[in-house]
Amino acid sequence: KEYLDLETNQTIVPERLVDATIMADLVGRTIGAGGRGGGRGVASSMRSSNNNHSDSRQMRASDIGGGSDVSALYNLVESAMFNMPQPDPTTNELRPAELGRMREMLQQTWDGIREWLAAHPNRSDRQNAAMHQGQFLTTTLHMVCKLSDPPVDVVQSLIECSEETVTWPDSNGWLPLHHACANGASGKVLAVLVEAYPEGKIKQDKRYRTPLHFAFFRKDAQEDKMNLKMDARKSMMNPLNDDEDDVGNSMPEIVALLADSGAAELQDEGGMLPMHYASAYGTTREVLEVLLEAYPESI
Repeated sequence: KEYLDLETNQTIVPERLVDATIMADLVGRTIGAGGRGGGRGVASSMRSSNNNHSDSRQMRASDIGGGSDVSALYNLVESAMFNMPQPDPTTNELRPAELGRMREMLQQTWDGIREWLAAHPNRSDRQNAAMHQGQFLTTTLHMVCKLSDPPVDVVQSLIECSEETVTWPDSNGWLPLHHACANGASGKVLAVLVEAYPEGKIKQDKRYRTPLHFAFFRKDAQEDKMNLKMDARKSMMNPLNDDEDDVGNSMPEIVALLADSGAAELQDEGGMLPMHYASAYGTTREVLEVLLEAYPESI
């Protein structure tokens, strides 16, 4: 898929949306290597790991051991992130075999988090692990929200480990909600994050973008019937999220969830409203109507 760079008006084809560096490139800025202690950036780490995935092994909960190391939970999720299959460069889609491998890796990751939590009932241990920060000052919650379709119970459990982490921006000013919006988390997960931190809907990153702006980075933002196509895929990858009471899985519902507290009125550093993002990246008539209702002055 092609995307319009809002600063240069050039069309670009991103290699991947889940990575912090490439997601920032969509609006014209490359983030250098950073995080605590320097080191390689996330993008270079991901590419290096994926280029050699045949020699790598995803970390599992059993690999962590007893785990006095507060970084153990974070490392489990980071390992999954770095070893995740890459899409075919010609189609920007995963091959069927790689899609199956991704599903398996994601399920191992979610199960690994659950196993770690079950093995560490002590509140202090859980809190310390949840508060650990890695690359770009991200926590485990940030990292989970960068992966495809995180389960509601995993996100809820991490918030319960340390409720304040849902309010923490990473080094780019992105909350877990920003990451979840950009990377296609379900409406139910977004609702959990919003319920835990309602003010997050109007929090702006270093470039003054809200989670509502980020929602239009989603790969499914242009699909009229994403709830038919994407929910079928999500239910296959994560049966625990397949709930009759699941809410907010269409773009109009997601935008309505994020736009009801003034976010539709907030401009990024270039003066762009969420309405501008929706128009530039492409969306449906229903989404535009939601944005217009939230902020009539946007047109």
